[in-house]
Amino acid sequence: FFIPLSPNSVVQLKSGLFGELAMNSSISFQEFDTRINSIKVKIGQWRYDGEDNLDMILCSAIGYNPILIYINFMHYENIDAIEYCKFIENVSDIWFAGPDDIDIFDCTMKWNIQINHEGEIFIARRDKKT
Repeated sequence: FFIPLSPNSVVQLKSGLFGELAMNSSISFQEFDTRINSIKVKIGQWRYDGEDNLDMILCSAIGYNPILIYINFMHYENIDAIEYCKFIENVSDIWFAGPDDIDIFDCTMKWNIQINHEGEIFIARRDKKT
């Protein structure tokens, strides 16, 4: 259900995301991660627990159902695309408590949601709702 992205597409997405943060795409992942962490906030007391609450949590946080999202598994070097509805249907096969942190965003690059290894859900917004 993933749509593989070419290395060139990954570079373009990474550049766009870094550009939204007014950062040079050649900075280290650590610098980028520090910047994202400085603007992200936990979404209430929500925690993804494998139940069917994720769609409601994400739509409430970003204000709409995106059509296509991008998933970052590591250091913004490996980004995959997936239809949002397929992500919601298959999230338990994509994200696992313990080892995985994932970041998701869409083509607007105005938000970035992280589900960390404990299931905590954070959002970084780069628009008027920040």
